[in-house]
Amino acid sequence: MQELEITWQRVIRIWWAWLWRALALSVVAGGVLGFAIGFVGAILGFRDIAPLTTLVGLTVGVVAGIAMLVIALKKSYPGFRVAFIADDAPLK
Repeated sequence: MQELEITWQRVIRIWWAWLWRALALSVVAGGVLGFAIGFVGAILGFRDIAPLTTLVGLTVGVVAGIAMLVIALKKSYPGFRVAFIADDAPLK
């Protein structure tokens, strides 16, 4: 296995693969959950649901970002793929 140099082009490919997936999932999931929370909150007569929707939106964004990072790291890119290689140091 040949170790490749970290270049801006390679990093941007990985970053872009992560960014658009994380953004798309966050927008869709956040929109669906935000609508549901707003709808139920309106039916129940809650006046201020902004703190709840903010917390839910933050949680959705973090979970979506991590989930899409896993996908971006597993993806094959033109000429390379990302791999974790264990070093020789013992685990502590």
